[in-house]
Amino acid sequence: MQKYLWILLSFFGFLSINAQEATGPEHYDYNVFYYQRATLFDELPIDSTDIVMLGNSLTNGCEWHELLGLPNVKNRGISSDVIQGVADRMEPIINGQPAKIFLLTGVNDVSHNLGVDSIANAYGRLIDMIQEQMPHTKLYVESMLPINISYGLYKKWPTRSSKSEISMLAWRPWPMRRALLGLTSIRIL
Repeated sequence: MQKYLWILLSFFGFLSINAQEATGPEHYDYNVFYYQRATLFDELPIDSTDIVMLGNSLTNGCEWHELLGLPNVKNRGISSDVIQGVADRMEPIINGQPAKIFLLTGVNDVSHNLGVDSIANAYGRLIDMIQEQMPHTKLYVESMLPINISYGLYKKWPTRSSKSEISMLAWRPWPMRRALLGLTSIRIL
């Protein structure tokens, strides 16, 4: 009897795991640092004169307001964040309707072994959210920095021969939409 019960529980466990995987690459279990920073950001005001630096550790690791000498620059970077993590914490930014957003994210999605198409789709959804919910905010999308694939963290990332595919990551599905919305991209290469 226990054998059959074990088989039945294993089967339902398998179904549960597969159902979780079916939710797509957008499901992440964020770390403690993510929740600490996101909770802090919920309490820090943003208004229509602010410039928001939004992204992952590449954004988090700088005191932007001091570096730029502008007190209205707000750092909203979280180390280890992914595109969906940025989307999940947009509410306080949307509520503030900042003047500008500089967006740099995506490299951690690569380290989660997501393919270029998945990352481009997630990026596109985030850009759409920003443009639709903050129509007066000027959005600057920063290009992803070069990746050293020799560390083995980026198994699904294209090789150097696919550089053009990498550089078009966030734009490939939306070239006409980008032009119509007047998005500005910043290449950091």
